[in-house]
Amino acid sequence: MTGVGEEVERRPMEVRESRLYYGDAAATTGLVASLSAFFGLGPVTPVFFGAATAWCVLRCLRPRVRLRLTDEGIVEEGGWGGSELIRWIEVADVRPARRAAVRVELVDEDGFRRGRRWWKRLASAQPTTAGLGPVVFNAWALAGSRSQIVAALQNALDSHTITLVQGDPPLPGSEPPVLEPPRPGAAE
Repeated sequence: MTGVGEEVERRPMEVRESRLYYGDAAATTGLVASLSAFFGLGPVTPVFFGAATAWCVLRCLRPRVRLRLTDEGIVEEGGWGGSELIRWIEVADVRPARRAAVRVELVDEDGFRRGRRWWKRLASAQPTTAGLGPVVFNAWALAGSRSQIVAALQNALDSHTITLVQGDPPLPGSEPPVLEPPRPGAAE
């Protein structure tokens, strides 16, 4: 229990990779590796698919954190270029998309896209052309159902919004832009 006036330490929520997803991928790549070796499709194919199988088995045995919901925003870990922070102030809404996708709607999607690293822009180009937007999470690869992930993201977004509306000190990285008052005698 905490007393009045004491700050409560909030730990970030973490969503790990799905063992089932990577176990299935390991079985599939292992089957392709063994069949390609059996049918003699050359030495490169079994080596490539064998390495992919080993990587999938490792990810199945030791799943990593893929999403971290913090006071600052959504941290996407383990993607195509390391981690990326999506600040709560940039998030407009979270909703389920087609199949197992989770779509994060942003206030300024074009501005967010321009601010990304080039390889992140390239990786998000396909979902954007499919009408999903620049931030899409594949729930199949995450430990938890799509509805659980959407609910966790919406709860975190609602919590951030309530914090801003109540007038509590803003969270780091979520300060609204400061507007300067017009100077007297300045041309309008």
